[in-house]
Amino acid sequence: MSRLRTLGLVAGLAAGFLLLYLVAGAMSVAPSTEPDHTSLNPNRWGTLALWEVASRLGLPTERLARSYTRGFLAPDETLALLDPQMALTKEEYQALWQCVAKGATVVLAASGEPRALPRTLLGTKEGEIWNPRATTALTLAYLGLRLRPAGTPGRVPVSPAQRRGALAEVAAVFVPSSYRLYYEPQAAELRRRLETVLGKQALPSRLTTTAPEVLVADAGGPVLARVTYGRGHVFVLAEAEMLSNEHLGQADNAVLALRLLTANGTPRRVLFDEYHHGIITPTALPSAINAGAFWAALWLALAALALYTVGFAWRFGRPRPPAEPPRRSALEYVEAFAALYREARAGGLMIRLIGDDFRRRLAGRLRLATRATDLELVQAAHERGLPADRLQALLAQLAATDPEARLPEPAVLRFTREVSDLEEALRKNG
Repeated sequence: MSRLRTLGLVAGLAAGFLLLYLVAGAMSVAPSTEPDHTSLNPNRWGTLALWEVASRLGLPTERLARSYTRGFLAPDETLALLDPQMALTKEEYQALWQCVAKGATVVLAASGEPRALPRTLLGTKEGEIWNPRATTALTLAYLGLRLRPAGTPGRVPVSPAQRRGALAEVAAVFVPSSYRLYYEPQAAELRRRLETVLGKQALPSRLTTTAPEVLVADAGGPVLARVTYGRGHVFVLAEAEMLSNEHLGQADNAVLALRLLTANGTPRRVLFDEYHHGIITPTALPSAINAGAFWAALWLALAALALYTVGFAWRFGRPRPPAEPPRRSALEYVEAFAALYREARAGGLMIRLIGDDFRRRLAGRLRLATRATDLELVQAAHERGLPADRLQALLAQLAATDPEARLPEPAVLRFTREVSDLEEALRKNG
């Protein structure tokens, strides 16, 4: 019996490896040498650096590994759709815009550079699923936008009057390409231009006839625009390369990226769409399946399952309970976070981040608008029996702190301790 069991397990392992070989040959996963802006890509085109910075700063980041369905994005969540490589279906677009209308935020980074991605998915022909240029054009068309090479690569300044909200503390951005956004008010002209990319097919109707709000622009046109739809917003970047590993550290691109991800306060989740980069492949339709590879893989899977079931029926001994995974202390995260800012000597920026986050939470607990003034916050805190004088001093310090100032660590610790004391008082007061 033991020999039969061993042979069954060996045959099952062999079948499993063969199955993986066939599936790997039928699928395509983006290698690190391709210009794909996925957050899993460590090369110069990828956005792994953005993912790591957002995660280290405490944002609840996740990678989306499934198609868009109704309600997949909550009103207090943000989706990072960075130059999708796979075409979105009509149902996915409907689900996406419904979530935006209910209050969700989308950061859409386009790219006008033509790129050849010779990949297939279970036997599909090139262009049926992988068509980055068409996907970008179609997504922008819903917003009444298109790309055109009208600018010059380089640094684009942001005026002091614009440095608020999503552009707070952003003095300039670096745009590595000549592509800029262009709002096409004439639907017929937009459809005509789309046909040159998409061909004769059912073209979309734009979501809104209101022109987007231009946030950053140069002589060539808008670099960043905001489209309001329902209660939500779509931030559109003219070039996804601004967020790439190579260019994220140039000018204030990193600050801009984080501001866009937290434009409506700290989100419950920040979802990086990897599904439409082909990292997690979708369910293939029967017409997109290579029949020979599919049936071979299916029969091998069934055989491996049968052999595994037979082998699992015999035990080598009494079952043992699984070992408990080691628990990591929450202090490790705090220490790593503090070390990061200590090395950068970014005391001013740390005070602004901690203070702005406390200010948003305080306004929520006092049932005030997020944009409430310091005086309104102090008055409401005084009515609740909170130490208004200490709160007023803390808010004044926050307003006077320069984000680029290299403050000593004791000053940051004193500020953090004061924030902690006020939060404790607010919690006890109810």
